[in-house]
Parts: sequence; structure tokens; C-alpha cells
Amino acid sequence: MMKTQQLGFSGSCYWCMEAVFQSLEGVISAEQGWMNALNDTECYEAVLVEYDPLKLTVDTLVGVHLHTHHCTSDHALRSRYLSVVYPFTEPQKVRAMEAIKLHQS
Repeated sequence: MMKTQQLGFSGSCYWCMEAVFQSLEGVISAEQGWMNALNDTECYEAVLVEYDPLKLTVDTLVGVHLHTHHCTSDHALRSRYLSVVYPFTEPQKVRAMEAIKLHQS
């Protein structure tokens, strides 16, 4: 049996993000909805991605996320469309932070 993992992403309209992630080989599902970080009372439009970690890495998913929306632009809807990665485990958080640093340039 395949063991999948999940990561959440927000950054633009979730319909757009959902389509991008659904197109990747190794993504099992991409579901749109609302997410928030621990200790945060605000919820944001997001996509929950379930993926096969043998086919896709956190690095790849974060890279796709950062390169498919204006993650650093200061646009009028920035407060609604925050650029965020929602990890579910500490190792995912570490890998996501490393991927963000790698792609920052």
C-alpha cells in the first residue's frame, strides 16, 4: 500500500492552484478549501495536496508553488492571497524552509 503525505498551499485563487497541482505526476489529489496555521485565527484560501513522496518531494512541490504565482508581489489582494506553505510534520517544515531559501533568488 502506498503511503501518501499532505502539504497545504495558499498564494492565489485556489482554483488556479488546484489545477497546477493536479497536473503533477505523483499528486493523488488537490482539494480546495480554507486553511490556517496553528495559533492563527484567520483562514485563507488554500489547496490541500496529497502526494506520493516516492514520486514528488517537498522541494519540488514548494518550487512549483513559488513559481506559479506572484509570491513576492505586493498586489491589492495580498491580504487575501498570502503565499504560504502549510506543513503537517516537522521534517516537512524543515524541507519547505530549505526549498524556500533555495528558490528565493
